[in-house]
Amino acid sequence: MPIDLHLHSTHSDGTLTPAEIIAKAKSLDLAAVALTDHNTVSGVPAFMAEAEKQGVTAVAGTELSTVYKGREIHLLGLFIPSEAFPAVTTLTEDYLTRKEQSNRDLVARLAADGYRVDYDTIRNATPDGNINRALIAKALLAGGYVPSVKAAFNTLLGEGMGYYIPPERLDLFTAIRLLRSIRALPVWAHPLQYIDEATVREALPEAVEAGLVGMEVMHSSYDEATVTAAKAMAEAEKLLCKNLSRVCSSCKAE
Repeated sequence: MPIDLHLHSTHSDGTLTPAEIIAKAKSLDLAAVALTDHNTVSGVPAFMAEAEKQGVTAVAGTELSTVYKGREIHLLGLFIPSEAFPAVTTLTEDYLTRKEQSNRDLVARLAADGYRVDYDTIRNATPDGNINRALIAKALLAGGYVPSVKAAFNTLLGEGMGYYIPPERLDLFTAIRLLRSIRALPVWAHPLQYIDEATVREALPEAVEAGLVGMEVMHSSYDEATVTAAKAMAEAEKLLCKNLSRVCSSCKAE
């Protein structure tokens, strides 16, 4: 039976509430699902409670924004114990403050150059969640400024394009160790979506030494060659490389 261990809700950039994700998972007969909202576990208690009510196997998680040599890397933390939720919140709250200011500045720069986007409008459309570039990309798409969310990231919202200045992020290896210290399992999310293969190969040995246990090897943006490359890297480092990708695309923001 299929599982999905990488899902986002309205507590970050997803389109369904935690309870709605559980209902969707049950309707699709998924064996297990994990909630991994960006840099928060705020939706996890409701997610776990609804899963217990509906008889769905659920995994508590998050997706941390980390950095390696100036490159953003997303790190899933899976099977987070409930007693560790306050520790995760403490870990991420300072980053979320910096991230919000970064996104406010991003929208202000876009607006100053004539792009009709408004931060408060984006914020009000996502009352449970934290604003990120995916939501800003959707606003640009709705305004007709880009042909797709991916195009927004490749142009206006890309680092080095002049509009987006990233906030200071947690070091990748520090984040892995912190997740292991609270008995969560660190998994490198979609490693080849934003970063070249050489950089991933360079970082992997130290990441494994720090406690990395798995890697996503399939993603909606990957072609067959990319999947093969990701699997080869994961297997070389003896990482878990089950398909942690998007089984239920309607449960997540593209």
